[in-house]
Amino acid sequence: MKFYILILFVLISTSLGDIWTNCGPNEKFKITSVSIVPDPPVKGKLITISGSGVLGENVTSGEVAILVKFGLITLINEKKDICTFPGSPLTCPIKSGEYTHSVNFTIPEAAPNGKYTGHVSVTDQDSSEIALEGSQFTDIWNSCGKPNDTFQISNVTISPDPPVKGQKVSIFAEGLLKDVISSGDVVIQIKYNFITIIKETKPICSSDDPFSCPIQPGQYSHSIDVDIPSNVPKGKYSGHFVLIDQSSDEIACIDVSLEF
Repeated sequence: MKFYILILFVLISTSLGDIWTNCGPNEKFKITSVSIVPDPPVKGKLITISGSGVLGENVTSGEVAILVKFGLITLINEKKDICTFPGSPLTCPIKSGEYTHSVNFTIPEAAPNGKYTGHVSVTDQDSSEIALEGSQFTDIWNSCGKPNDTFQISNVTISPDPPVKGQKVSIFAEGLLKDVISSGDVVIQIKYNFITIIKETKPICSSDDPFSCPIQPGQYSHSIDVDIPSNVPKGKYSGHFVLIDQSSDEIACIDVSLEF
């Protein structure tokens, strides 16, 4: 059972790497660094984005084209004047040189789980590209259970984040159990791309678990260290986990998906 809980926490916790990419390598503004805290972003919490770069030429006017999607649904598709862009600390003409700026905002707690993508294109007075950036953020886990699930995971942290092949990763998880668990099963299905690599049912109460049955209601936390094999094949991994108690009631249900 401990092995499968470990898989679950690894899949929940693993970051998908950089959530932004430079998709315009020949632009006039060269981005030298971007930091995002926390990374990945957390719903309901403040996020701070800091960026630095070098502008190679003066900019007297231009526009910013912004496209943001949730899955296949377009949320934002608009253009803004670069000289009057809301919240910008710069005024035109913008002189060549090094620039650094940070922005803070809170991600709504009610933001639905799923894949968010953004594409930002900045052009100058000559309609020449200044910068072109793409970004994406995907929640790699979704609760497939009910609001009244017996166990609610409240926090998962991982170090290093993201995990590195061939290195040890430390995982800490905590959550709240609302009812006594005297017995039950965890139904596990894990796929690599379209190939099912694990499909089985295991008892919740077993000798290798850190908590023995009956498990009393309350707050629980646990840490695990594990070595990530250096030969983990690249591809998409997905998992479906359903935990059921002694009364065949659902304890928790989680779907996960990530790529190495």
